[in-house]
Amino acid sequence: MGWLWFGFLGSAAVPWPGSRAGPQGVGIVSTISGQATVSRVSLPQPQPLQFKDSVFDRDRISTGENSTVKVLMGGKALVTVRELSVLTITES
Repeated sequence: MGWLWFGFLGSAAVPWPGSRAGPQGVGIVSTISGQATVSRVSLPQPQPLQFKDSVFDRDRISTGENSTVKVLMGGKALVTVRELSVLTITES
C-alpha cells in the first residue's frame, strides 16, 4: 500500500493510506460550487472540474473566488478545497 499526500498550496500535507490509483482514480468529486479547474499530466492545459469527475495521482485542483470542491478519497475521507485554494494530490 502507498501513502497519498494532500498538499494545500504546497505548504501542508496530510497522509492518506490507500491503494495505488487505478483507472477510476484515487477519488471522486462529490460536490462542486462555483469555478474549479484540474491540471493533470495527461492534459495540455487546466480543464474545468465537474461533479463526479475522477481525481488521479498528481492532479492539481484549483478553486476560484466563492468556490468550493469536496472530493471523496478512497471512499472514506472527504477533503474540502475552499475558495482561492490549490490542492495537489501525490502518492508516495
